[in-house]
This record gives sequence, structure tokens and C-alpha cells, in this order.
Amino acid sequence: MAGNPDYLGPAALQRAWTLLNDTKDGGRTAILDAVSGSGGCHNCHSMGSCTRYCPNALDPMSAIAGLKRETFRHALRRKRDA
Repeated sequence: MAGNPDYLGPAALQRAWTLLNDTKDGGRTAILDAVSGSGGCHNCHSMGSCTRYCPNALDPMSAIAGLKRETFRHALRRKRDA
């Protein structure tokens, strides 16, 4: 996180993953756009310390990996539909 002051961090990305998977939330595109920016999920180096030291026993590293997959799929869909 120290390398990029714009990085959203594991807590925000974990929350984004939760919202992305909430079927009642209609903001899927906005979430994917927000987490794919300069401070988003692709700035994570997947070291796992966020999961290891999470005070709430969550798994932010898996959530971030999911966001990385979904932002990639979203970008491919956009390119295909353009």
C-alpha cells in the first residue's frame, strides 16, 4: 500500500467484492470501473498478508483475485461490444 497512495486497500476491495456479488445491487459496472482504476485491485501484489492479518477473519486476497478476474472479463466484454 505504501507504494501507491491511491491504492484503495484490502478493506475497500473486500467491500467492493461483496457489493459486486449482491444481486440486489444494480451498480455492477460502476463497481468494476471503480476497482479497475489506478488505485484498484490490479495494484495488489497478492502477497496474502491482508488475509493473514485481517481482524475480522475475512479473506480479502480471494476477494481481490475475484475482482481481478471480473474486471478482466468486463474489459473483454466492452472491447467485444465496441
